[in-house]
Amino acid sequence: MTIFETLQTEHVNLLDQLDTGTDDVPKPSIDVVRDYIERVRVAAASVAGPRERDQLRANLNFWGAYVYEHTRTYPETALSPARPDLIEPRHQKPRWQSYRELIANATPYRGSRAQTAPGPWWQNPYYLVGGLLAILVIFLVMWAGYALLRAAFAPALPTTPPVTVTATAHYVEMPLTPTEPPTATPPGTEPQPATHTPTSTPVRRTPTPESPTLTPTPSPPPQTLRQQVVASLEVAPAACDARTLEVRVADDALKLLGERGISARLSASDGQLLASNSLTSQREIVTFGSAILARQSGSTLLRLRSVSDDVTTTDVIIDFAEDCSRNTMRVIYQLVEAPAVVETLKSAANLALDWELLTWGPSPGGETWVARLQLLASGVDASALFWLDGQRLEDDIITVEATACEPARHAIGVSAGGEVVLRELVLLSPYCP
Repeated sequence: MTIFETLQTEHVNLLDQLDTGTDDVPKPSIDVVRDYIERVRVAAASVAGPRERDQLRANLNFWGAYVYEHTRTYPETALSPARPDLIEPRHQKPRWQSYRELIANATPYRGSRAQTAPGPWWQNPYYLVGGLLAILVIFLVMWAGYALLRAAFAPALPTTPPVTVTATAHYVEMPLTPTEPPTATPPGTEPQPATHTPTSTPVRRTPTPESPTLTPTPSPPPQTLRQQVVASLEVAPAACDARTLEVRVADDALKLLGERGISARLSASDGQLLASNSLTSQREIVTFGSAILARQSGSTLLRLRSVSDDVTTTDVIIDFAEDCSRNTMRVIYQLVEAPAVVETLKSAANLALDWELLTWGPSPGGETWVARLQLLASGVDASALFWLDGQRLEDDIITVEATACEPARHAIGVSAGGEVVLRELVLLSPYCP
């Protein structure tokens, strides 16, 4: 068994221990997880395969988040560089020849002087330049001959005097008092200009209506369609002392995320982990009962955590109403092709991005809902820069807003230590009047 297979087997064993843990004494313990993280970081020097190192890096990100949720301290998860003797050498690119080398290789030398075999006439620059000059001279001679012939026969051609058309603008005056009808002019006679007699009658001018200006409506930017794990929320009333949250994941979504390392996690508004249950092809439904949900004093964030970071999943705000009208909640995750605000997700070797729900609520008008979240960066010691929809933020707090019954979609990112992470945030609230 290789080093990578041994480390991966330990990772699977730790995941299996999550189901046997309790809320007060988490299993596996924090010390065991920290020991596993450190051994993976050191043993990574003997793993050179890119895909195997990516898998180890994803495993450390998962367990680093696990340690952070229990201790509020993120451990060091950077892998040790692979040994140089394990890295396969890249193919060397051909060296480009210089201009002098090209001339030297193309010209055969015989004796002390270079003898070049005569090539075709079209490869001789003197023939090309001479041919172009000859074509230009012939064109000028033909143009001069045409001009002389036109000048010689121009007097014999009949000339037609030019016709000048004069356009006159007329303004129509509409008097307020009735006037006599115009007198028709007999045919064959030239009309006489009308004589206007100045009067004191006011004259009203009829303005010409202006043509309406049509402003084209810009079309919305195209959206990229990508497979995503989208959640739908169903609520129903129940007894006030019996809260139930059921999480169901479709089989095709489990296959995309990977059957190992998937867990449904409930986090409080202060970032503390309330509960976590793993999901597999044999266990597609997990249920959180009143023993866990009774401790909830505010809103809870439901997230699917996986070792794969290249799949967008929906985060759901779980908030039980005081009138017990939403005491039964069911979240169903399905794999669909949905519009994405991020064309390509980005990951980093030593940088990770996470977020926590601070507060949420509907707008006063009731048409939208608003949520506030805190972005978290881990894996580097340098100061982090956070991004929301391509705009740099001044701090790590973001506010999202969406229509009632609809999820909010935003692009969030972090830059630190010369690396960048780009994720797609899809957040769904229970507000659906």
